[in-house]
Parts: sequence; structure tokens; C-alpha cells
Amino acid sequence: MKKRGIVLSLVTTATLTANPISIESIVVNEAMEEGDPFFLEEYNLSRTDNSEHFTSKSIATLSSHANMNPYTVIAFSPSVNFTPADTAGSNEPSFHDPIRIRGKSQSGPGGVYMINGMPLSSNPGGGKYMLDMENTASIDLLKGYLPVDKNLGFSSLIGKVDLNVLDPKKEAGAILSQSFGTENFKRSFLRFDTGKIGDFAAFGSFSLLSNDKYKGEGDLERVNGMVGLSYSQTSVLKQVSMPSGTAMNTTTMTL
Repeated sequence: MKKRGIVLSLVTTATLTANPISIESIVVNEAMEEGDPFFLEEYNLSRTDNSEHFTSKSIATLSSHANMNPYTVIAFSPSVNFTPADTAGSNEPSFHDPIRIRGKSQSGPGGVYMINGMPLSSNPGGGKYMLDMENTASIDLLKGYLPVDKNLGFSSLIGKVDLNVLDPKKEAGAILSQSFGTENFKRSFLRFDTGKIGDFAAFGSFSLLSNDKYKGEGDLERVNGMVGLSYSQTSVLKQVSMPSGTAMNTTTMTL
């Protein structure tokens, strides 16, 4: 029996080596354009907060068609586990967020959600989905312990999602989008930017979303409005009030 086993293995090996498999070469002619990265900017893994920065291209590519849930953008990041309640991403499922970052569920004070570094505690309620993704410039995913300028002493636990609001643009313009889908899904979004008027610039947006519930009878409707105002000092005022060489930052207020 042992001899037969040896002969059989030799025959099998000879058969496998007699039919080599060749893979054709693949030539890539296109190159990625310089500028805004497609998914996230480079980050330093040695930092204690272990942060990842998702750009506007990431948001446009990975966001769900409800375009209001930031968790769908970061869901594919390592050590992030997100389970949405519906395919559209339009429903907040429960008191606690269905997301784990580095194995930690998002219970406790402050939750996981921040806007411009400001922690939000809105359990229960729709405050966590108060931003349309069209009004979001970028998303910072903080997997480690938070820096002091992010938590305000409210919650230093690991795992936060910080949304950076898209400031009013320097040039006047408007954005209009309309979406339709299954389960009677309809979404309309409109944003208007005034452009820079003197030292000020402003924007206003309105969105309307409606669709049938993903499970059970009934429907879901969301109406959302947002207004933003930014102010930057003129060069004349800078020379009067600030020493030479001092940097001035634009102040943005969002309502």
C-alpha cells in the first residue's frame, strides 16, 4: 500500500508540472491626476490618535445615495465595523450607533459624532445625521485617543468621527441634485453660495428625502436646512489691528 501511494503521488506531480499556467502582462496607460487624493490623504500611523483624513472624493464615492450618513464613508477603513439599518443609509436604527471602532461600541458620553471638532450628544434623535454630505468638506476618523482640542473634556474615549463643514465659497454658484430609487426613494438637494461680498460670504442649503421603511409598514421623511456665514478681515484692517507677519484665520459660523 505504501508503494502505491508513492507512485500515485509521483504521477500527480508530473501531471501538474506538465501543464504550466502563464499570465499575460497587464499594461496600465492611464495615470492618476495630481491634486486631491481619491480616498484619503497620507497620515502617520505612529500618532497616538491614529487619524485618517477622508477627502471630498472619498465622500462622493463612498457615501450612500441618501447622502446623509458619514459612517458609510469610513466603513471600509481597517478596524471599523459599521452595520447600517437600511440600504439607503437614511435611518438611525437605535439609541446607540451600530458602529465599532477598534472593537469598542459607541456607548457612553458624547457618542462618536463631532462637527468641526465639537462633540455632539443627541441620543436619541436625528442630530447625528444633521449634515448633508454635500455640505461636508472632509471627514476625520480618529481611531486612537483624542487630542485635547477635539474632546473639550467631554469624552476622551477612542473612536470619533469628525465632520468638517464646507465653508462658503469665494465664487457665487449653486448645486442642484435629484435622486430616485426603489422603495419610493426620492431625494432633492439645493445649495446656493453668495460668493465673497466684502468681508463676508454665505451659503444656504435645503434637502428633502423620503422613502418607504426598509422593514415593516410606513415611510420615512427628512427635511433639512442649513445656513453658513464666514467673515475674513480685509488687508487694511489687518494692518491696523495686527502686527506685520501675523496670520489671520477666517471665522465661519454655521446655523
